[in-house]
Amino acid sequence: ADETPIPLYATPDSMRVSFNHSTGINSALLNNLIQLYPNPVSQNMTLDAGNQLIQEIRIMNIVGQEVYANKTIGLNKMEIPVGQLTPGIYSINITTKNGNLVKTFVKE
Repeated sequence: ADETPIPLYATPDSMRVSFNHSTGINSALLNNLIQLYPNPVSQNMTLDAGNQLIQEIRIMNIVGQEVYANKTIGLNKMEIPVGQLTPGIYSINITTKNGNLVKTFVKE
Protein backbone atom coordinates (compact mmCIF):
# COMPACT_ATOMS: atom_id res chain seq x y z
CA ALA A 1 0.00 0.00 0.00
CA ASP A 2 1.20 3.50 -0.83
CA GLU A 3 1.21 5.50 2.42
CA THR A 4 2.08 9.07 1.50
CA PRO A 5 2.36 11.18 4.66
CA ILE A 6 0.09 14.18 4.83
CA PRO A 7 1.98 17.37 5.78
CA LEU A 8 0.85 18.86 9.10
CA TYR A 9 0.18 22.26 7.54
CA ALA A 10 -2.36 20.70 5.16
CA THR A 11 -4.54 19.04 7.78
CA PRO A 12 -7.91 20.57 8.60
CA ASP A 13 -7.08 20.67 12.32
CA SER A 14 -3.84 22.59 11.94
CA MET A 15 -3.43 26.05 13.41
CA ARG A 16 -1.30 29.07 12.70
CA VAL A 17 0.71 30.52 15.55
CA SER A 18 2.11 34.04 15.40
CA PHE A 19 4.09 36.02 17.93
CA ASN A 20 3.66 39.70 18.63
CA HIS A 21 6.89 41.22 19.87
CA SER A 22 6.91 44.21 22.20
CA THR A 23 7.99 47.46 20.67
CA GLY A 24 10.66 48.89 22.90
CA ILE A 25 9.89 47.45 26.34
CA ASN A 26 10.62 43.82 27.16
CA SER A 27 8.05 41.79 29.07
CA ALA A 28 10.14 41.62 32.28
CA LEU A 29 10.31 45.41 32.42
CA LEU A 30 6.61 45.70 31.60
CA ASN A 31 5.87 43.20 34.40
CA ASN A 32 7.82 45.36 36.87
CA LEU A 33 6.11 48.58 35.73
CA ILE A 34 2.53 47.32 36.00
CA GLN A 35 1.22 46.73 39.52
CA LEU A 36 -2.01 45.00 40.53
CA TYR A 37 -3.22 45.34 44.12
CA PRO A 38 -4.52 44.25 46.54
CA ASN A 39 -3.98 40.58 45.81
CA PRO A 40 -5.97 38.72 47.05
CA VAL A 41 -8.90 41.07 46.44
CA SER A 42 -12.53 41.08 47.54
CA GLN A 43 -14.20 44.16 45.97
CA ASN A 44 -12.03 46.61 43.99
CA MET A 45 -8.58 46.08 42.55
CA THR A 46 -6.20 48.83 41.45
CA LEU A 47 -4.26 48.48 38.20
CA ASP A 48 -1.32 50.91 38.14
CA ALA A 49 0.59 50.89 34.87
CA GLY A 50 3.15 53.52 35.85
CA ASN A 51 4.03 55.48 32.73
CA GLN A 52 2.27 52.99 30.42
CA LEU A 53 -1.14 53.80 28.98
CA ILE A 54 -3.64 50.97 29.31
CA GLN A 55 -5.51 50.27 26.09
CA GLU A 56 -7.55 47.25 27.12
CA ILE A 57 -7.98 44.77 29.96
CA ARG A 58 -9.59 41.35 29.91
CA ILE A 59 -10.16 39.10 32.92
CA MET A 60 -10.39 35.34 32.40
CA ASN A 61 -11.47 32.69 34.88
CA ILE A 62 -9.46 29.53 35.47
CA VAL A 63 -11.10 27.73 32.51
CA GLY A 64 -10.34 30.57 30.10
CA GLN A 65 -13.76 32.22 29.92
CA GLU A 66 -13.75 35.99 29.65
CA VAL A 67 -15.61 37.38 32.67
CA TYR A 68 -14.75 41.09 32.31
CA ALA A 69 -13.48 43.32 29.52
CA ASN A 70 -12.87 47.03 29.28
CA LYS A 71 -11.25 49.18 26.61
CA THR A 72 -9.72 51.96 28.65
CA ILE A 73 -7.59 53.77 26.12
CA GLY A 74 -5.49 56.50 27.66
CA LEU A 75 -5.53 55.58 31.35
CA ASN A 76 -2.44 54.60 33.31
CA LYS A 77 -4.25 53.85 36.59
CA MET A 78 -7.71 52.49 37.17
CA GLU A 79 -9.90 50.70 39.67
CA ILE A 80 -11.45 47.43 38.55
CA PRO A 81 -14.68 46.20 40.23
CA VAL A 82 -14.32 42.47 40.92
CA GLY A 83 -16.86 42.07 43.74
CA GLN A 84 -19.29 40.24 41.43
CA LEU A 85 -16.74 37.54 40.52
CA THR A 86 -16.92 34.11 42.09
CA PRO A 87 -14.04 33.46 44.50
CA GLY A 88 -11.13 31.81 42.70
CA ILE A 89 -8.02 32.36 40.59
CA TYR A 90 -8.17 34.71 37.61
CA SER A 91 -5.79 36.05 34.99
CA ILE A 92 -5.88 39.60 33.69
CA ASN A 93 -4.58 40.40 30.22
CA ILE A 94 -3.36 43.99 30.10
CA THR A 95 -2.73 45.59 26.71
CA THR A 96 -0.55 48.70 26.42
CA LYS A 97 1.03 50.40 23.43
CA ASN A 98 4.27 48.63 24.31
CA GLY A 99 2.93 45.10 24.59
CA ASN A 100 0.68 42.68 26.43
CA LEU A 101 1.09 41.36 29.93
CA VAL A 102 -0.80 38.65 31.80
CA LYS A 103 -0.96 38.72 35.60
CA THR A 104 -2.77 36.44 38.02
CA PHE A 105 -4.89 37.40 41.01
CA VAL A 106 -7.04 35.71 43.63
CA LYS A 107 -10.64 36.80 44.24
CA GLU A 108 -11.70 36.11 47.84
